Amino acid sequence: LTLNPPHIIQFIDCVYSWILPPVCLIGVFTNLLNILIFSHKSLQNSIFKCFLFHSINDFIYMMVSFFYFAVKFTPLSNYVRTRSYSFVFFELMIYLSLTTAIGFLMNLIELFISLKRLLIVTNSKCRIKTTSTLLGLSLFSILVHLYLPFFRSIEPYKQNNQVNYKMANSKYLNYDMFRLMFEFTTWMRGIVIPIAALLLNVAMLRSYRVQLRKKSFLLNATPTAKLSLPQTQTQSK
Repeated sequence: LTLNPPHIIQFIDCVYSWILPPVCLIGVFTNLLNILIFSHKSLQNSIFKCFLFHSINDFIYMMVSFFYFAVKFTPLSNYVRTRSYSFVFFELMIYLSLTTAIGFLMNLIELFISLKRLLIVTNSKCRIKTTSTLLGLSLFSILVHLYLPFFRSIEPYKQNNQVNYKMANSKYLNYDMFRLMFEFTTWMRGIVIPIAALLLNVAMLRSYRVQLRKKSFLLNATPTAKLSLPQTQTQSK
């Protein structure tokens, strides 16, 4: 059985039309529930702050993705001009640029959570301000993705005596600075952050096993110490 391009196109249309919108909608409600839970007064720990910040970003990501998929690929596209300037502008600035920066930020937050877990398990005296770090990661994620809107331009074209708009490669695509930024974010997202998270999690597991061994050793040694104490007291008497 061979798949011809029309079959592949039909499969992709089915995924974008009937699978991704419900998945994004479920993500909207689950992240909204997470926000309500992690914003409770009893959950003011630094780890829960990270979870709350991650849920807020994931909520925005899912909301934007749901709106984009629902409008462009479902029957709603019959009632909305998806080739108008406003929608193409939304596609470029919000869907492509903003969601890419948010996805990168969520990767950084997950890396920061791994670091916090390691510090907790090792009983480290190092203290990192959670709120300041999360704001700094947000600013960093925005700055390193400012190049994305310059990679594409919005150009008009005529179809059936109607002016439509589409995205096209811009002249900045060949600039070395923008290409370096693209390669930097690609390497960070695909290689550096996953490897760093893996190393932190491995170190956390090793430290946790060491802590468990120390705890089991103390539990096994405590009864012996208690039994030997009366004997020494009797001998001293």
